[in-house]
Amino acid sequence: MDDLLSHLLVPQANGTLVPASSAASSEQRSLGQNGQEENSEQRPSLTTSAAPGILKRQSLGMSSSNATLEFVPPPSAQHAQEIAVLGSEAHAYVQDYSNLQSLDDFVRENPFAPKEKTVPPRAVPVSPEYSIKFNDLCVKHFIVPAFEYDMPHQQCEMVTVQFGDRKVDAIGPFASKKHAKEEVCKLAWPQLLEMDERLQNKRKRPELPQSYSSGIDSSLLAAENFIGLLQEYTQANRQRSPAYEDSRTITTPIRFSCTVRIEEMPDTPLGSSTDFYQSKQEAKRAAAREAVLWLRSQGKMRPAPPSVNKRLKIEQPSAMELAPENTGLTQLVSDADLNTGAKTTSAARLHELAAVLGFRAPIYESHPSVPSPGKTLDAHEINGAFIDMHLRFSDQDVQKDSRLAGPLGKVEHVHGRKNAKEQCCREAVRILEQIQRERAHEQ
Repeated sequence: MDDLLSHLLVPQANGTLVPASSAASSEQRSLGQNGQEENSEQRPSLTTSAAPGILKRQSLGMSSSNATLEFVPPPSAQHAQEIAVLGSEAHAYVQDYSNLQSLDDFVRENPFAPKEKTVPPRAVPVSPEYSIKFNDLCVKHFIVPAFEYDMPHQQCEMVTVQFGDRKVDAIGPFASKKHAKEEVCKLAWPQLLEMDERLQNKRKRPELPQSYSSGIDSSLLAAENFIGLLQEYTQANRQRSPAYEDSRTITTPIRFSCTVRIEEMPDTPLGSSTDFYQSKQEAKRAAAREAVLWLRSQGKMRPAPPSVNKRLKIEQPSAMELAPENTGLTQLVSDADLNTGAKTTSAARLHELAAVLGFRAPIYESHPSVPSPGKTLDAHEINGAFIDMHLRFSDQDVQKDSRLAGPLGKVEHVHGRKNAKEQCCREAVRILEQIQRERAHEQ
C-alpha cells in the first residue's frame, strides 16, 4: 500500500506531476533553506491545492511510454489566484488609526454644555394715538392718506404715507404694520397740522362789505308761504308764472339777491337787488313777499289770515271768591259763562261747550272737494282751495249721548279750511247747546 502511495502522481506549483515521494523530499528541502516560508506553506493556498485539473500529453499520445502529462488548473483555481493577489494589494493600503483620540479624552476636552433657553419675543403694545389723530384730521379736510409697507420678511422695513401733496417715509425695522403706521403718522403729524392751519385760514369768511345790506329778517320771511301764495294768485287769474331773477356776489362770502316780475307790473321788478341773503331760497321768499304785499295793498289779493286763536281757557274763580265748602277743583254749569257765542267763533264755542259738558274735543276730517260727475272745476277751484269737512266725537262720548254719533256738521265745496271748519261746527254747537239746556232743566 505504501508503494502505491509513493508512486502516486501529485501536481506541483508549476503544473507538472511528480511522484508523491519526490514531492515530499523537495518540500522538506525548501523548508530547511528558508524558515520564513514555512508558515506560508502551511496555509492553504488556492494556487497549490490539489484541485482536480486537466491532464494532457505534451508531445506524444497516451500510449507512448515516454510521454509526459501537463496539468492545466481549472478556471476556479485561476480566479482564486487573482483574488489572492488583490487581497495582498488591499492589505498594503490599510489606514493607520494609531493617532486617533480616545472617546474619554474627547469628552474631557469638550464637556457637555446644555443650550440656553431663549424666550420668544413678545409683541410690544403700540398706542395708536397719532394714527387716530392723523386719520381724524384727514377726514376733516376730506384727505385720503395712502400707506405703503415694505415687508421683505415678517418685519416691516419701511413705510410711506402720502396725503395731499406731501409724502413722509419712516425707516424701520418695525415689529408690525401697526407699529410702522404709528411711527409714520407721528412723523407726518406736524406737516398735517400745518396744512390744517393753512386750510382754516383759507376758509375764514371775510366780513360782509358795507355796501351789502342784510335784507329782511328770517322770521318775517317764514310767517307765510309767500312763494305759494303768489303762485296760487297767478294760476287763479290765468296769468303766467312769476319770473324770478337772482344774482350773487363775486367775493366770499357768497350772498344772493332776487327780484320777481308779475303781469300786474311787467316793467317794474319787485324785490331788491341790493338786499343779500345766505341762500337763494331766502332771497326768493323776500321777492315773493314784496309782490304779495303789493297785491294786497292794491286789493287784488285777500289779506293775511289772522293768527290762530289759542284754546280758550276756562276762567277759574279766585281763591278769595270761593265758598268755604268749594275746593275749586270742579266747576258747576251755573258758574260757567255760556253767553259768549257772539264773542267767539263757532269752533271756539264748540270746544268750550265740550269742555263744560265733559266731552272730549271732536276730531275734524277733511279732504279736497271732488266735482260732481259731468261738472268741471273753474280755474280758481283747481288749486284745491275748496274743502269737504265733517267732525266726529269719540266713542266714549257717543256712549254718553247717542246724539253725538256719526259725522256731524258735514259741509261740501267750501272755500278755505277755516270757513269749512266754521260752518262744520255750527251743527255740533246746536246739539251741545240742547244737551246743556236739558241738563240745566234737570238740575
